[in-house]
Amino acid sequence: MNATYRKLTIVAIIGIISLLLPQKADAQIKHMGPSTSEKLAIKEGQKILDCLRNGNTSYPYSQFDKQMKSSLSEKELALVFSEIEKKCGKYQSSKNWTMTKNGIYVIVTAKVNFEIFSLQYLITFNMNDLIAGMYFKPLPQKE
Repeated sequence: MNATYRKLTIVAIIGIISLLLPQKADAQIKHMGPSTSEKLAIKEGQKILDCLRNGNTSYPYSQFDKQMKSSLSEKELALVFSEIEKKCGKYQSSKNWTMTKNGIYVIVTAKVNFEIFSLQYLITFNMNDLIAGMYFKPLPQKE
């Protein structure tokens, strides 16, 4: 009886472990957004910029957190890049991509070059990998 009890216990433990392992692996696979690594954050920042440049606002807007969605409609977002190009000239390139962390936020920045002048692009992701902020602003002045 003692040997049978041990076998049942081992089978039960293996069964419990096998149930837990796939769930843990799935959780790791599902959480592969900007907050996971610098490379993924920059890649997502570039993807959002490319979407805006090409007039595709549906993907960026779908990544907005609640506060961003309440501050900026998808129609307003569609006007952002075209208004920038009216003032700065046609888009040329982006470079100097960096990522920093500030508490629960991941901030990706880049220099975006237009025909007339360049701007700094900042996009902030929250801990749920949603866009919590997005800005185009003048480059910081060198002292």
